[in-house]
Amino acid sequence: MEGALSGERYELSTGLVVAGQFNFETLQLFAATTLAGFCRLSVPLGSELVTQQDAAAIVTDGSLAYLTHVKIADGPDTADWRAEFFIHAYGVAGPALAKRFAACVRTWDREVRESWYPPLSIHPAGTPDDQLPPGDLVDTPACRAVFDWPGRGSRAHLRAPAHSPAGSAASAIERSSGQP
Repeated sequence: MEGALSGERYELSTGLVVAGQFNFETLQLFAATTLAGFCRLSVPLGSELVTQQDAAAIVTDGSLAYLTHVKIADGPDTADWRAEFFIHAYGVAGPALAKRFAACVRTWDREVRESWYPPLSIHPAGTPDDQLPPGDLVDTPACRAVFDWPGRGSRAHLRAPAHSPAGSAASAIERSSGQP
């Protein structure tokens, strides 16, 4: 990672702009359960490389992408604030990771954010894949957890309406790239 972080930073807007009191609680869980290589990035206070001290991130092949937000509007009340979500990435695979992470954010915005938490089923560790319900699988030493997010798993036929101007463009990007 040291080599990747010493290189240039790649930035990609997700197109998602939110109000100051916006709840994006399920976004990190959605990313953690649907993106390979998901992790949390923690850096010392005052880091010059990373704009947030703690952030959702994905890593692969010595490259890193993390989710951040930039305040784009201010006001006297938090309801007047606006922030846009960006992906910052480093390393050779950084641009590809950024695109995957941005697609995840757009999918969450379009299909998940209004639905709250997904149904979750827990199965004993070692349960064969063919005995698990459809969904996003998280394996732990003690169990296998299957998250049934809208638009994926057994609820793949459910589609929430687009919530942002990026909805239709993001949809076309995701279909052409095959990414969630």
